[in-house]
Amino acid sequence: NGEIFLAVAQSSCYLSDSRAQCLDSGLAQPLSAVLQWDGSRFGPMLALPPGTVPEDSLHNHEFSLRLPAGAAFEWEYMELPEASGEMRRFLVAFSKTRGVVAYPWHFTEVSGLRGVVSAVLDERSSTTSTANSTADDVKRLFSVSDGDHAVSL
Repeated sequence: NGEIFLAVAQSSCYLSDSRAQCLDSGLAQPLSAVLQWDGSRFGPMLALPPGTVPEDSLHNHEFSLRLPAGAAFEWEYMELPEASGEMRRFLVAFSKTRGVVAYPWHFTEVSGLRGVVSAVLDERSSTTSTANSTADDVKRLFSVSDGDHAVSL
């Protein structure tokens, strides 16, 4: 989709250390970071892709994505086919202390939330309700998609 990400692997072990030396050191491994290009620099993950909102709103709801990859020394983005033929996307870390760690690389998309002042998701019944700032009643008016499931309300 044209977005650019940078995965930063971090470790408290030396690259030349063996796995055993790294584990025996007793040092906690820092969380690795995933940064997103906003058009001028890499920074926290953005709620919306750059270029889809005015620049002064771009960093609203940004999030620092930190991943527990252990003593990571390399990252790869991979797309693997499912039995259905659909492609699954993964961000894969190669780590001295945790081995190969695969993180699903898809994001929930929400649309149609204009004027909403409150939202409640009841996961047990899959019901999402919203209260609009211009109406006193509760409305179901948006769709949620996470790549595997989709609900339109």
